[in-house]
Amino acid sequence: MARLWDTTPEDKRGLLDSGIEEVARRMGEMSAADFLGADMLRVECGHVMARFHQRHDVILTAATPTAAFDADAPTLKPAEALWRDWAPWTFAFNLTRQPAIAVPIGLDENGMPRGVQVAAALYRDDLAFRAAAALERAASLPLANPAETGQLRAPLN
Repeated sequence: MARLWDTTPEDKRGLLDSGIEEVARRMGEMSAADFLGADMLRVECGHVMARFHQRHDVILTAATPTAAFDADAPTLKPAEALWRDWAPWTFAFNLTRQPAIAVPIGLDENGMPRGVQVAAALYRDDLAFRAAAALERAASLPLANPAETGQLRAPLN
């Protein structure tokens, strides 16, 4: 996040979510030794997941701890929200470089989508896509009205 913030031209930073600056500043204080230590742990986690996937094709988790929230809602405590609300499970698969897909599978009482995440072994994008397609067919959620949104639904193979 710090690199994203630092490489975004100043005149474009206003286009980013306001919480990105706070997260970037807090996370950007990491020393080189801490960064290398964290990278070593990331590699170790990747090896653990590779062993896991010798026995299991995919992992299913919730995509996020809560249903989606309004895109324009203000973010309170962004650094904490990153780990608590936004990406506590998705981030792990980013670190281990596993292909992962979030699939909407239901709506909460306010009509906001809930999702499940499918993750597969490194380089097994095909398994992640196949499992996601199966979940999407099984959930068969109503889509937004294409006439209102301009959405087109591609057929699943």
